[in-house]
Amino acid sequence: LIAAVATALILNSFHVDMHSLMQGELAFWYVWEFDLATLIATLCFMGFVIFVSCYIPARRAASQNVNAALRDGTRGAQGKAAGRASRILVTVQIMLITIISLLGSIIALKVDKIIDADLGINPQNTYFTMMTLPNHEYPEAADQAQFYDTLRRRLDNAPEIVSSYTQFLYGRIPLAIDQVEYPTEGDKPKAEVYGIIGSMNFSGPTVLEGREMDSRDNADGQKVALVSASFAKRFWPGESALDKQFHVDINDVKHTFNIIGVTSNVAISAFRTKEQRDEVYISGYQVPSPVATILFRYNADGYAVENAFFNALASINTGIDILTIEEWEGELNAIEKMAGGLRDAIIYTGLFSLFLAISGIYSLTTYAITRRTHEIGLRRALGAMNGQIVSLFVRQSAWQLGIGVGIGVVFTALVFAIAVRILSMPTFVFLIVYAVVVTTLVVAVLTAVIVPVRKALKAYPSEALRFE
Repeated sequence: LIAAVATALILNSFHVDMHSLMQGELAFWYVWEFDLATLIATLCFMGFVIFVSCYIPARRAASQNVNAALRDGTRGAQGKAAGRASRILVTVQIMLITIISLLGSIIALKVDKIIDADLGINPQNTYFTMMTLPNHEYPEAADQAQFYDTLRRRLDNAPEIVSSYTQFLYGRIPLAIDQVEYPTEGDKPKAEVYGIIGSMNFSGPTVLEGREMDSRDNADGQKVALVSASFAKRFWPGESALDKQFHVDINDVKHTFNIIGVTSNVAISAFRTKEQRDEVYISGYQVPSPVATILFRYNADGYAVENAFFNALASINTGIDILTIEEWEGELNAIEKMAGGLRDAIIYTGLFSLFLAISGIYSLTTYAITRRTHEIGLRRALGAMNGQIVSLFVRQSAWQLGIGVGIGVVFTALVFAIAVRILSMPTFVFLIVYAVVVTTLVVAVLTAVIVPVRKALKAYPSEALRFE
């Protein structure tokens, strides 16, 4: 109950902090709270634990045969059934904490990598805004392209604004490389496709080869595109991608584009490196959209810049509403802080789980060894050396350790193999994490065995033999 209340308070605090950090820009479904479903699950879990750990043992103790109990565990020794149950519990705990530690460590490292990732863009002194043109005013593609081109020109003429460009997002869609046959639609490669009006150089990506798109690449000219360096390397390794062609369907219309330039890579997805995702930039004059994002770099204070933007927009159409206008760098920093909160939550939860599991392992092991104090005294009375007794218990615990860690390692390896594209981390990182986690668990379990055994060995054999 205390944990449930504490969790509810922490979630509420996290919810308030995130919405405050994002300045009200988070969607309404971003809610962190201890809801009714979680409360019911918690109560069910409590009932299950009480039933399994309290009621069942009490019921068995009250209904067992006295003669069987005397035969199963005398002189304080641990009975066979109790010993088997204890060993199984320890093995299961080792397995679970191995899985939690490995998954938590890799996820925390991945989130940390996302936070520190080089996105390939420069968001400093840049605003972005999103808008949608009304269909009844701008029904034709030419009207949409003309509006955004006019807005870009007027923004560039404002003294508070250095440069701007318009971006249309068509999503991650399949495309076909010219002269390559694809048996099915699913065999086609995918890329993030954008429409661009203006120059992206001030924020990134930048042109590495060829030229930028400009007003020459209008609806009457040959359809042209820029592709990212990763795209060019993937489909034309060892040769230039310039003048190559590809085909793509946008809004149910098939287009063929001629590549006129290669750009630097950018990290569109936080879960992929810049080189793993491909981007394609087509001329916004040729395939415009009513929905757009406007990015512009400024050289004045925020109030003056926003006024300059709204003045430019009002000079064209006073009836268009914008969805948002934000500092691009601030938006990215807020997302970074949110990811940092997630990383810290994973780390602290993992450390607490590790502490809890080690405490449980130590308690179960200590209890089991205490129940075997009479056996330890008997072995010493028969001439067994202390080192031999410690070695005996270590060997017995090694089986539990090996089985638990082995299952945990195999399970997480399968999970990571399935999620390798999302995680996209070097092999040596996985090896280091596995080595650290396994070493920590080995040390913890061996400590949980050796400490109580050595404590039991301090007693005289006669005291151990009389132990009840």
